[in-house]
Amino acid sequence: MYTTTNAAGAYTLPVPAGTYNVTFALDGYSTATYGSTTPLSAELHKLSFVDSLGVWLWVIVLGALAVIVVLAFLLTRRRKASPPGT
Repeated sequence: MYTTTNAAGAYTLPVPAGTYNVTFALDGYSTATYGSTTPLSAELHKLSFVDSLGVWLWVIVLGALAVIVVLAFLLTRRRKASPPGT
């Protein structure tokens, strides 16, 4: 078996007739999984910028924002609690 592609980027993977589970994946594109009998035709769709960042980046960004908000709150509270003239 071998894989071929044409100038448009279409791939061909000749296999014996039967049922297969096939997953198509590429960074920056949606992943598509098929359980199908041959032949199979599939297409990947480009992800938006937000989708391609991934969940972990958003967790880090939101965590950093939470830390900044807490620090700002603590600093403003401390300044208000100081006696006058210090």
